[in-house]
Amino acid sequence: MGTNHKVNKGFVGVDVNGTCRNWTPGKTGDVRMTNHVSAMQALERGVNHLLGQCPRVRFSKAFVLGTQSTGSSDVSPLLRWRYQDDVVNGRRVDYRVISLSPESAPTDAYWQRVDSALASDTGTKGVSNQAGAAGSTAKYMLLREDHAVHARGDVPGTPEHEEGIETFDGYQVISVVVQDQALDNLNTTDHDYIPAAPNAGDPILGDTFGERLRSKLHAVRTTNLPTWNWAAQKIGGNYLDDVTTPSLTANSGESEGIYVDVTTPTNILDFSSTSRSATSPGVQMHVQYCGLGKESVNNGKKVKIQCRVLAKAKTQNGTVEFHAPGVGGVGTSTTITVTSGAAVAWYGGSSNFVYLDASIANTSTASSRAKIDMLADVVSAGGKLFIYGIAMWMEYGL
Repeated sequence: MGTNHKVNKGFVGVDVNGTCRNWTPGKTGDVRMTNHVSAMQALERGVNHLLGQCPRVRFSKAFVLGTQSTGSSDVSPLLRWRYQDDVVNGRRVDYRVISLSPESAPTDAYWQRVDSALASDTGTKGVSNQAGAAGSTAKYMLLREDHAVHARGDVPGTPEHEEGIETFDGYQVISVVVQDQALDNLNTTDHDYIPAAPNAGDPILGDTFGERLRSKLHAVRTTNLPTWNWAAQKIGGNYLDDVTTPSLTANSGESEGIYVDVTTPTNILDFSSTSRSATSPGVQMHVQYCGLGKESVNNGKKVKIQCRVLAKAKTQNGTVEFHAPGVGGVGTSTTITVTSGAAVAWYGGSSNFVYLDASIANTSTASSRAKIDMLADVVSAGGKLFIYGIAMWMEYGL
């Protein structure tokens, strides 16, 4: 007699046949197993299946057409972003890029990934647009979509990872999405997220499969966490400022950068706002139920968000402030100082974080909502602070 049991739709497509029999195919024929091991194999497949349905988006950006360099110029890097990535599971990353071929025939136009040292990664690139015509021959512009997979390999030397993309011969990027591998590309038989590898004879609990599954799932839960990134695009291979051609406009934000020259902390999304409120512009994050422990106490409500900024300050130090609701009066803001006279660089460290409240509904519109405002200023008028990237990510722990 059969029965129907309602299950989470995330398990649709998971083969649980192995939980109902004592045999499994082997290299030389069927191999006798216990129902315990076959059940664990199904559990392992199920966990990978669920993780593959919610791949983390590491970076995304859409461009305004006509804002990038034309002709045959190379831009390296076109974009830079940063995130935490110290987990050994799910190391493959999908790059999806929509772009236009150049207006005139180049020798070889394409986009390519740059690694953490901002050096070219020839292993991850778009399909080259071989000209097949003289360089002076006009060609129609072809809209194309590239999909490339980057295998991150082992854990990097530092958990904070930077990368980007570059373009060659005037290639025009329209949009970029970088994310963990989704279910349609994830081969769960390879156990890309949870490589626990159950074996015949393993007990469910103890120091074998059960512990391996727990530790691998814990690694994903604690390190492969959501991230938010914004990156300015370079023009002609350079970041724009107040003297470049074209140049940035003071106290405004554009796709090419944010130019701050005010002495009072001001919202970089709306320079008419100078403080955080329920309606002030900011970054809304969905962190309900993301705390650690009971949400009836402050420690259980805390969701730590790390903050970083890619910037330069010309003649006076600048500051970028991140404001959040905090929890129990703690973690309401953090300030990052950008040193004057230095080249474009990432600023901020492990002490630069704020807290969001896991007990607040994602649909809340009150001032306690999970929203982070970003304010910036300079020490004195004419200090000129330029912001080219902002990175925030959830960090496990208190």
